[in-house]
Amino acid sequence: LHRPQAVGGNLRYSGTPLAYSFSEAGEAKSAAIVCFGAKGEVSVRCAPLAPLHPMREIRGRYEELAARPYYQGTGLPECYLHITLTDEEDQPDAVGRLRAIYPLLMKLDYDNARTRAAGQAPGPVAPAQSPLELFARLYEAQNGCPMSPRQAGYVEELIREIWQT
Repeated sequence: LHRPQAVGGNLRYSGTPLAYSFSEAGEAKSAAIVCFGAKGEVSVRCAPLAPLHPMREIRGRYEELAARPYYQGTGLPECYLHITLTDEEDQPDAVGRLRAIYPLLMKLDYDNARTRAAGQAPGPVAPAQSPLELFARLYEAQNGCPMSPRQAGYVEELIREIWQT
């Protein structure tokens, strides 16, 4: 819908002059210049449009994207960015620290074992599972690994406290 389209004959849709979502990142935008000549003569040419701040998507490990050689001289700090971090561990205050380098950061995601596992729905729940077993399944589906014995003990204690009240 945001791209220019010829609807048929001399009817055209100009598309949007700027990218309005990251699905349009990297697309060339233009304005249609329509010239009317003698009766029935129409010519159309496209004039490219360059936004002040283009939209870009980048991905990689935090250390890689925060390293000066990665972004210096690339124009990335002047772009609206969607950054996907591939680190297995969440980075503390990643948005704040990355905004110091990329002030127009719009969206931050992670792509790692945990986020990929979260996209997979756990199988059907067996009816005879205890609250601890149910929580353990949820934890593993969310984090891509089972709880440690210490974590399981803490959850078990919380469940006991909750069921007593």
